[in-house]
Amino acid sequence: MTALGLTGTAIVLEDGTLVARETDATQWTLVGDASTKFVDIATSAVGGHYAAVSTDGCLTVWGKNVDGAQGAGFPPSVYSSLPVKIPRLLFGGSRVFQVAVGNSHTVVLTTTGRVYTSGQGRKGALGHGIGSFGNYDEMLEIWPFIGKCASFVAAGAESTFVVCQCEGEQRNSLWACGSCEHGGLGLETRSPCYKLTRLPTFGSSNIKMLSSYRHTVAVQDDGEAYVWGLNDQGQLGVGDTQNRRHPTMLRHPYLRIVSVACGHEHTTILDKTRQVYTCGRGDLGALGHGDTVNTKFFTRVTNMPPAKAVSANATRSAAVAANGNDNGKLFVWGCISSPQIKGPVVSTPTLVPTAAGVCRYGNRIDPLYVLAFAMGTHSRIGAASAMNALPEDLIRRVLDKCHAHGPPGPSRILASTFDDESTPLRT
Repeated sequence: MTALGLTGTAIVLEDGTLVARETDATQWTLVGDASTKFVDIATSAVGGHYAAVSTDGCLTVWGKNVDGAQGAGFPPSVYSSLPVKIPRLLFGGSRVFQVAVGNSHTVVLTTTGRVYTSGQGRKGALGHGIGSFGNYDEMLEIWPFIGKCASFVAAGAESTFVVCQCEGEQRNSLWACGSCEHGGLGLETRSPCYKLTRLPTFGSSNIKMLSSYRHTVAVQDDGEAYVWGLNDQGQLGVGDTQNRRHPTMLRHPYLRIVSVACGHEHTTILDKTRQVYTCGRGDLGALGHGDTVNTKFFTRVTNMPPAKAVSANATRSAAVAANGNDNGKLFVWGCISSPQIKGPVVSTPTLVPTAAGVCRYGNRIDPLYVLAFAMGTHSRIGAASAMNALPEDLIRRVLDKCHAHGPPGPSRILASTFDDESTPLRT
């Protein structure tokens, strides 16, 4: 699990330990203490603050605090290298499940399906309602959001996306707020949206994941992807440089996407065969194709070993290798570029030494619970299990996390994330 920031990188190792380093440093520094284990981490492609979720359901933040983006209640500061742990009390006592980070705001999803935001509200990214132009330096719940259970959150540069399961509906739905510039929200309006607004339904299955900056890629359960937003560098991968204001199907003859990361002007994806593909701006080497040429179609990064996770920031991409001796190794390519540093262009994947392997999801679920959940959702063994009463979207999300420990066994809706189940992934 990797978070590529503008001025640094943070990774979760196989044992759940969180380490970070600045772009010009060679040594990794422990974030928090060795006894704290982490299961999720996020940063923005261009922003400078980080957020991570630990196994006890608490949120840890560090880095820049522009407009109170960290949500810890501190006055805005230039930079804070010391991690701050935000107690669960600020989220109504609920455990934090996922976190997403924009340029100057943070989005938190709890295990109860509630969504909290903090930071800059100038263009509506906080979702607190029409006329809510203010900034919030503490986490504030997006309210009212009655009758909807959020299952996934994402943050663009100045936008927020929430995937919800609404009462009485079979499929989940996508809601968005924030800046509509370049069609980044996928809505008809060109004015900022100050409260969460539902996008028209698209595709034929549930939304599995989403990544955004000023362009957005949404991946559905069947592996189909829809793209919209800024496309001036070909970052949508649709073969041209025209912006898209509405979700547009990504037509590719054999790609089935399982993970995606939107950089500033490029996109990095991982498909079911564990191959990494990129498109968009290439002059800084972020595409990894061995050159500095823009690409309008998703093109395979041929020098990258089979991978299990991808990440992207303004000028770089990263992937975590999946197989054999390379399993858990971190590869990065592109250009280290920030107001303080301008590094060389590295246009092919380059190994970055780490003290241990990098995990895909982290130790979010104990292996014994993985087995129990798999049995409870098995078509025969779990036929009478109470788990079958859970929303199918929630079951899919949990099974996706279970797969980080290797395929837990057959299930009524379990489909392998990758084709070759003979080589299960490890955290």
